[in-house]
Amino acid sequence: MKNVASSFQHDDFHPGNLIVNNGEFGGVIDFNRYNWGGDPIHEFYKTALFSRSVSVPFSVGQIDGYTGGGTSQKSSGRDIPSMPQ
Repeated sequence: MKNVASSFQHDDFHPGNLIVNNGEFGGVIDFNRYNWGGDPIHEFYKTALFSRSVSVPFSVGQIDGYTGGGTSQKSSGRDIPSMPQ
């Protein structure tokens, strides 16, 4: 992704690697693929293959979190990521 500052990346960020306890965010696990300064597009790999079938709101939030919002679209009253199907 162009013009994106280097930062820490999990590189396997998806709902299966989140800890949720009583509906509250508890943390993130599975950091064995992390890196510093790689291309943030790697964080979206699981969005298309896994995350959107598990949680559309998670997928939209992940995309909007990286882009500052405004990338999701409404379709049939349901938020979906703005990415090719």
